[in-house]
Amino acid sequence: MSGFFNTATLTKARITHLSTPKCGACGLYSDCNSPKLAPVHPQGASTLLVFSYPNYYCDEQGVHVLPSSFRRLAAAFREHEITKQDVAITSAVICHPDGDPDEKQIEACLPNLLKVIHDVKPIRILVFGQTAVSSLISHLWQDAAGKESRWWKWCIPSVELNAWVMCFPNLYMLDQDRVPAGLCQVFDEGMRIILSKTKRPWKRTPTDACTLYSEPSAAVDHIEQIIEAGMPCAIDYETNMLKPDGSDARIVCAGICQAGDATIAFPWSSQIATAMKKFVQSPIKKIAANMKFEDRWTRAILGCSVRNFVWDTMQAAHVLDNRPEISGVKFQSFARLGRARYDRKVKPYLASEDSRSPNKIDQLPLPLLLKYCALDNLYEYEIAQQQMREMGYQL
Repeated sequence: MSGFFNTATLTKARITHLSTPKCGACGLYSDCNSPKLAPVHPQGASTLLVFSYPNYYCDEQGVHVLPSSFRRLAAAFREHEITKQDVAITSAVICHPDGDPDEKQIEACLPNLLKVIHDVKPIRILVFGQTAVSSLISHLWQDAAGKESRWWKWCIPSVELNAWVMCFPNLYMLDQDRVPAGLCQVFDEGMRIILSKTKRPWKRTPTDACTLYSEPSAAVDHIEQIIEAGMPCAIDYETNMLKPDGSDARIVCAGICQAGDATIAFPWSSQIATAMKKFVQSPIKKIAANMKFEDRWTRAILGCSVRNFVWDTMQAAHVLDNRPEISGVKFQSFARLGRARYDRKVKPYLASEDSRSPNKIDQLPLPLLLKYCALDNLYEYEIAQQQMREMGYQL
């Protein structure tokens, strides 16, 4: 790896928690040649490479990656004038396993990876292979990452780390005689994106400020102000079942994000219904995620349709990238905005036996439900803004 440049002083990265690695429970260290492989950690490095685990030959040589597999990566670094001193290297599992590490082994080694990130404080983190994705992305997203290919092409502005995180195929897949053209394209395009990031994604931690109303009268006044202002808005409902066909179907709360600047959420009531009917019938440009949900519930509860829906973040996500399991707000808000899942405490209460059976939403504390609804609105609006820029659309 010849080449590599030195960056200016780094601002502080954030790690929400550090814990002790569970080497005894994992046990891999007792049956490999290079146990607990130390990171390569030049002082001042702004780029961290996270490989999955040392394979047999790496274990024999005591390295995280073989030089022969590093050639394509080294070429990308030279192209961007990145030097050795600017790159730190580690693995998600730092002992050689017999086969792919299992979930417990990955979790046992996660504290080692978090410590390296804490010590290096990188601006860019490049994640290679399924095990590395399962380790770091699952931790940051606070949910199971799933298949590594789901995360290719996304340059994630992690709020927790204040660093850019991007996932790539395992380097060994790119070191074969016949490499699929698609994998080379994923690698080359990803490198151009991540290596162009020279500053941290966040100058300050996002506050995600929202106003939560418990009293309908105050919320009604705010809705009237939003209607009068006439600015584009995102809209979202939280309901007691998926479909509004049953006699006991109810909207429990709703939220509006006005132009990304003011986000409100409020419990449903007869007063709110009157104000919201005026809002949905106004000419204000409206954004939703899966707009057919809000439109169907509006028709059922308010007796009218939503006027002037201009953007659906889920449909736009499909247009921009037709891979499965990436179009939902929870995925998009992490991949695009760096926000971990914010529905973990709420999700169990929103599940039901079928689409027309009641869920347990009424058992949720109102402040928790309203906060969740407000964040849905805020993130939907911010996601839509990014999608519109990418697709050349202006509100």
